[in-house]
Amino acid sequence: MTDPHKARRLPDETTVGNWLKRLNDFGPRLTGNAAHRESIDFIESELTAIGLKVVRDRLRFARWEARACELALLAPDGSATRVEPTSCFPYSGMTPPEGVEGELVYYRWPPWSFAAAAGKIAVVNITVPSLPRFLLRLAFRTRSRVPDTADFAAWFKSPLLAMAWLPDLAAAARAGVRGVVCVWRRCTRDNAAFQYLPFDTPLQGCPAVWVDNSTGDRLARLARQGGRARLKLEATLDRDAKTDTLYAIVPGKTAGEAIIVNTHTDGPNACEENGPVGLLALARYILDPQPQRTIVFAFVTGHFQLPQLGNKGQATRTWLQQHPELWDGQPGHLKAVAGVTLEHLGAMEWKDDLALGRYKPTGEIELELVYTANQDLDRIYLERRRTGALKRTMTLRPINDIYFGEGEPLYRFGIPTISLIPFPDYLCAAAPTGYIEKLDRNLMYEQIKTFAEVLDDLDQAPAAGIGEPEPEPWTLLRLLVLLVRRVRPV
Repeated sequence: MTDPHKARRLPDETTVGNWLKRLNDFGPRLTGNAAHRESIDFIESELTAIGLKVVRDRLRFARWEARACELALLAPDGSATRVEPTSCFPYSGMTPPEGVEGELVYYRWPPWSFAAAAGKIAVVNITVPSLPRFLLRLAFRTRSRVPDTADFAAWFKSPLLAMAWLPDLAAAARAGVRGVVCVWRRCTRDNAAFQYLPFDTPLQGCPAVWVDNSTGDRLARLARQGGRARLKLEATLDRDAKTDTLYAIVPGKTAGEAIIVNTHTDGPNACEENGPVGLLALARYILDPQPQRTIVFAFVTGHFQLPQLGNKGQATRTWLQQHPELWDGQPGHLKAVAGVTLEHLGAMEWKDDLALGRYKPTGEIELELVYTANQDLDRIYLERRRTGALKRTMTLRPINDIYFGEGEPLYRFGIPTISLIPFPDYLCAAAPTGYIEKLDRNLMYEQIKTFAEVLDDLDQAPAAGIGEPEPEPWTLLRLLVLLVRRVRPV
């Protein structure tokens, strides 16, 4: 296999770092907000500057954005003691300017029946689970590990896992609940702070906030005493908001075949989502010399409002459905022979030490989870990744129903994929700094370099050397997921 990357040059590390800083400086890029719109304009300007024609797809949706949230404990004499929420619950609802007041009703365990909280404020516990390694290996079918020690922890915890059993706020609204307070359990305050979770729910009509473990204990004691609280959640709601997907095409020498390189543009911090930095670097890289195959770069919107913009899947699904001419191989259309997805570059691992009550770095790279659609792609990726100095990689066999990130629609539509999708604990935290300090820029650059070489290989390889997506395995876990979805559609 030839090595055209020897004739090509990535933008230098300073340029890549400046792109990262620029995106982060916009602030949390929540779907369709001002920061997100400005970042999309910036991405377009960078693509245009290197001579690419950029196309915009405009989508419309109902955009909810929190301005402020407050929680106060009310004493019998009318005095109020402010407590600080860790964050607002996205797309939950909003209160009048003065907030809502009510008696507290404490729910220790799910399932929650909100009838008892009609006209009141419900307090519910959300526990971050610890999953054993063997269960994660069922969900993530491992192909390879580099080095051999790269693996899940014996007991894996992440705030994202707690999203599996959130309260149904729409049901709470129907029951007449005035507001809901979600309590982080088995999660330190520093880890819980600023979490923009969940990010995949529609507007539910019941205002809700998150609080830490110690505040939850105070609320539980107050609820047992018949105490009251005031919840205030100010938000804006634009029912005809606009947001844009961008894409740009680098024509290949050979007509008919394409490689899709995609990511999403919305996200609350420097990690989620910095995939556009990688795509900008790859777009500059692949221009000269001209690639054999057409390279399509897609910067999609809507990942943080999938119920409205994902069309029953990840955000890239909507773009693929809008542009079959770029991938489906029908007469007169391009045939996508491969796809590459970049998300969450440069992530270092931070974990809770509950015994010490501390959230701290482990000193490790966040486990690089990489979906590879078949053994040929796994070999291509690993040959390039093994040369890096910073690596902690686990390649995975995709399963449609347990495939995280924007590579999933490519795989689901029959495009052989390589998809990078680490998920650090801070992935969805809208911190004031954007948690840019938690990223390693050398690691980010090394990951981009790996994918530049992978893109070269995919461009040069015969179609037979790329292969087709492997048949999806009928694992026990997949059967359980399908059964749950049949009983309770999601």
